[in-house]
This record gives sequence, structure tokens and C-alpha cells, in this order.
Amino acid sequence: MTDKKIVVVDDDESIRKTFFLILHRNYQVCLAKDSKEALQRFKNAKVDLIIADLKLPCMNGLEMITKFR
Repeated sequence: MTDKKIVVVDDDESIRKTFFLILHRNYQVCLAKDSKEALQRFKNAKVDLIIADLKLPCMNGLEMITKFR
């Protein structure tokens, strides 16, 4: 496994689990159910890739990525 970290943000649990199952053997995968949770848990972490649903509760995926930057 590599030290690359991927954050998957989606309000659909089955989608989060699917991404985890596909990626977890090669990457450190972190999951969040919405933008608020993702920002609270990972804003100060070194993240290599964010996979986010565009239509998330609270704020959309693009707004969340802007806040990560």
C-alpha cells in the first residue's frame, strides 16, 4: 500500500463503500458522508485526491473542494 491518501465524499453509503473496496488495497482511503464531515476530519490532513459528489448536503462538492484549498 502507498502513502497516498484519497478522500471520498458522498451521501450515498453504497457509493462510498464501492470506492473503498476498489481503492483500499493501493491507497489510504478516507470516507465522509457530507462536506461538513470531510472538512472537519481532513482539512488539515495531507490529501492527494478528493473524489466528491457534486450534489452534497450543506454545500456542493465544488464549494467543498474550494474550502480544502
